[in-house]
Amino acid sequence: MKKGIRLPGWMIPVMVVAVLVAVITMAFAEAPALPDYLKDATYITSTRCKMCHNKTANPTWTQWSTTKHALIAAALPWEANKDKPEKPAPEVAARYTTGYNAADNTWAEKGIACEACHGPGSAHMKAKTEEREKTIIMPAKLATPTQQASVCGQCHGQYSIGDKRFAAGFKPGMDLFALEGFKLDEVKAGQKMQQLNELAGSEHFAKGVTCVKCHDSHPAKAGAHMLKAPVNELCGGCHEAKTMAAHAPGAREGDTCATCHMPGGSHTFKAPAQ
Repeated sequence: MKKGIRLPGWMIPVMVVAVLVAVITMAFAEAPALPDYLKDATYITSTRCKMCHNKTANPTWTQWSTTKHALIAAALPWEANKDKPEKPAPEVAARYTTGYNAADNTWAEKGIACEACHGPGSAHMKAKTEEREKTIIMPAKLATPTQQASVCGQCHGQYSIGDKRFAAGFKPGMDLFALEGFKLDEVKAGQKMQQLNELAGSEHFAKGVTCVKCHDSHPAKAGAHMLKAPVNELCGGCHEAKTMAAHAPGAREGDTCATCHMPGGSHTFKAPAQ
């Protein structure tokens, strides 16, 4: 009887990474071309969005206005003082403004407003009622996981594109991973704004699960991290529903799935070390 082939220890992690890359590559079809309207669409700011999306039947603007995304505009030092106004560095402005223009370091609106996730809204505002859904980006309906993750990842990621630390000219619907020169940083646990980096190497992402599965930029009920539902409820929607007592007998009061599988807010979703 022939003995099995024993692989050198160093080859195992290399093969695991290779398999994961192959799975992700096969799972994500090439993103379709952006709709024609986006080529000429311009930013109109959330003030215009409020005109229609601030009603009982369609309260998305009202719900967004209480989130951290909306409120961060007032928290940043946009100008050092009135006599010598200074603007934030491009990589900061690109993350914390809407409609950022790298050519002259300007923006359409401070903060993470509607068009940061839905794209410039001029065509949407001018469209006939029956055409409005076709003239705005809905992140959860984008065709590929990489397109969906790119909407959030444009800010919640650590990466470079050529010599820039941000995606100049990015519009929702584009695929960061497909941009020439795009490269994710190697990051360490516990650092900020690296959710895209962590998610990209996870089994969740390989199976097409992205940010919009759990998060909502204008949740009906304000809560931590703009989650669509409590943590255990979200996880139980895909994973076999078990009580914490049955799944983790050693769990303490107040522990959730995230306590073990997202330590420190990590989006790698790995099983805890045994």
